[in-house]
Amino acid sequence: MFTIETELDIQVWKLDDKDFEKFLNYQKQHRIDDNRIENLASKCILDELDGKVYNSPLGMQISQNISKTLCQELAEKSPFYKIIIQTFVGKLSDEKKNFQVYVSYRFDQRTDKCFIITKHNGQM
Repeated sequence: MFTIETELDIQVWKLDDKDFEKFLNYQKQHRIDDNRIENLASKCILDELDGKVYNSPLGMQISQNISKTLCQELAEKSPFYKIIIQTFVGKLSDEKKNFQVYVSYRFDQRTDKCFIITKHNGQM
């Protein structure tokens, strides 16, 4: 499971009044395609998780790999966007949709800052 936050980073542009029009045009022409992100994320997750045992130490490494791969791919195609990805590695425990989260990794592709939570129980 993953979440993605994107925003066009206005600080990179150092805008004056003339440049604001360019910024708005760029924003219209270079929207991030949610379907492309979901497809890329699904492929990355399947590649990383296929056949592995989901425990806390491996979960952290898998989650980091997924986040970094997604951020690199998206940053190359959308350099003026701030992209933060959070991945969760865990398992469904029963029909009530209880989710045992082994690890959560939050990653910003521009700063390499991350926030890790391990062994956390939550609801889906």
